[in-house]
Amino acid sequence: MKWSVIVTVHEYRPVLKDCLRSIHTQYPDNDMEVVVCDQSGAYDCKRAARDFRYVQHQRAGLAQAWNAAVAEAKVTDDPHHWVHLIHDDDWVMPGFYKALTSNLIPGASGHNNNYIASTGFKNVRDGKVTLQSEERSGIVPNWRELIAVGNSLQVAAVVFRKNLFDELGGFRERGWCTDWDLWARMAMVAQWWHEPMRLARYREHPESAQEKMKVGDKVRSYCSVFRDNVERLPRQWGPLIEASVNLHTNRFMAAAVNVALGGNCLEAPEVFDEVVGMAADALRWQGTGQGVSVAP
Repeated sequence: MKWSVIVTVHEYRPVLKDCLRSIHTQYPDNDMEVVVCDQSGAYDCKRAARDFRYVQHQRAGLAQAWNAAVAEAKVTDDPHHWVHLIHDDDWVMPGFYKALTSNLIPGASGHNNNYIASTGFKNVRDGKVTLQSEERSGIVPNWRELIAVGNSLQVAAVVFRKNLFDELGGFRERGWCTDWDLWARMAMVAQWWHEPMRLARYREHPESAQEKMKVGDKVRSYCSVFRDNVERLPRQWGPLIEASVNLHTNRFMAAAVNVALGGNCLEAPEVFDEVVGMAADALRWQGTGQGVSVAP
């Protein structure tokens, strides 16, 4: 079993050292390689990564940057070659790789067909937990349908087999939801195994790309991936899709109101139109014949 841990750096920050330290403390013999893919070109980044393989990349869009980073994984014929993609401002807790390895090794009972896996996670801002994952254990039933209607994962908590990643063509540019798009496509052809211990950490901070992104861009990204996902689901999942449409329609409509109240009166109607279009398309494709209830 082979591990490739790929650390991506867009803008160098000292927290990279925390990320690398969290990985280095659980470095298992010769079964793991750690590659730091740096778009910043900062000397401090190269210095922080001196104990690992360091590669400097040109700046690129999110999907292109992630695909280029995963491509740095050493070529191997091992079908059990697992990739862990993690951003420089996130980190993993002790036992992350051990917990996954013990359940994903070839021949582990019930997990022979897994191509993707995850651990629980916590979102952290200024040292305080703001969000934590639901508790699931083992092979997740109905995962294809659950991940199709909403992304309940963080990138730092997910690992996947390199051969499946290559087979599906890697990430596609979907803005805020680029990762969700890949997880949903993987779920269509592979089982998903989940370790319930919350061993991954996602750092929330004002300099992150997610927090800098405009609400309208986030909504358009979400609606685009949601449309793609719904088209792939069988019609019997209409009620689940309808419930998700109602939930996210109300959520995004509230976001549109906040955008307008914030003075951006041009972006708010765009958000509204995008959400209404997404809801109508999803319900039409599923043939539910039901309307969408938008909270006042």
